[in-house]
Amino acid sequence: MRQDVFDGRIVYRATEAIHRQFSTKRGDISKFYNMHKAINLPYMCAQDICRDVLLEDEHRDYIQRIQLPIEGHATTAVVHHNMGVGTTDSHREESVFLGDLSSGTQGTLLWIWYLALRMAYHYDFEYGWEEQPAVLLIDEIENHLHPTWQRRVIPALRKHFPGLQIFATTHSPFVVAGLKAGQVHLLERDENGVVSASTNERDIIGWTISEILRALMGVADPTDEQTATNAARLRDLRRKRASDGLSDDEEAEMRDLRKSVSGDMLAGGALNAQRDRLADTLQEFMQSRLAKTPEDKTISNYDRAISINPNDAVAYNNRGNVSANVGEYDKAIADYDRAISINPNDAVAYNNRGLAYTNIGEYDRAIADYNRAIAIDPNLAVAYHNRGDAYTKIGEHARAAADYNRAVAGE
Repeated sequence: MRQDVFDGRIVYRATEAIHRQFSTKRGDISKFYNMHKAINLPYMCAQDICRDVLLEDEHRDYIQRIQLPIEGHATTAVVHHNMGVGTTDSHREESVFLGDLSSGTQGTLLWIWYLALRMAYHYDFEYGWEEQPAVLLIDEIENHLHPTWQRRVIPALRKHFPGLQIFATTHSPFVVAGLKAGQVHLLERDENGVVSASTNERDIIGWTISEILRALMGVADPTDEQTATNAARLRDLRRKRASDGLSDDEEAEMRDLRKSVSGDMLAGGALNAQRDRLADTLQEFMQSRLAKTPEDKTISNYDRAISINPNDAVAYNNRGNVSANVGEYDKAIADYDRAISINPNDAVAYNNRGLAYTNIGEYDRAIADYNRAIAIDPNLAVAYHNRGDAYTKIGEHARAAADYNRAVAGE
């Protein structure tokens, strides 16, 4: 017998003991059949997960060739029952010893094997045992698995054990991808050590790995440490410029940071890099719009302008911008409504109202306004950017990506 440290002998001995137990009860053919199913089903499940390596969904015997020191007898064979498996690296007629598989492959096979045997034994090897209710508690279910396999493990378990309730911890966004609303529980510890739990309100279907890391796992910048530090500094400067303005040195620093953070250097691909660059574009656009009126104009100034000319659409729009900047979105929307009623072809007013709707969570209305703004002015890059943000909020990530691409093209 081979002396591999992790070769599945414990599970193997368990199956042999069960086999001997039922071999003495030949009269109960159905239980004997279900015992064999408990051995074979894990191979089917593991093959669904590790199909890039496992060639087939059943076990084999492993034949070990041993060199003999006896003259005239070059080799002999030792058969290890149920301890072989076909892989993509071996010829179909050959078997690979379970202990020679990678940790991810053999570990996956063996714990699913153990799960199946425990379930079958609990239900006394009755027909349909694999569909009965069961609870699986497993820590870091993604351990030793390739990312492609990590996203297959939950679907495979649910396919082969439909009554199984799975409680699994994970640090992998690939495990989370594809789960439905309410299936992910986020645990967070506050500064007092109190742990709180929250669940996902939307299906995590179609999300990119970067989006999962950002939205669910608290990784603001899924990239290398230096780029993440630069990205955080860039956001700080952007917020400061919006509120207090920047010094010449800070403006120069911001330009340098844009170069280092933009493009493919920002992990999450072009999508998040585009969003970061477009945040600057949006801010510059809004500043340029506001700069068209004297800096000392306040709400009262716009009130006076409107009293003089009640059909001044620009005054309504700018007064709406002032209200929106201080979070008074209802007032802002009312002013944008009036601006649009005066000038139904004002793409900027539609965009601004859409942004106000986005800020209060009325994404359908926001998208309708962005659609109208784009229909009026197909080159209004900021409307594409804002619509992309709204699509992201409602989980329409493919549409969001298309809008961010269009916004970049129109910069």
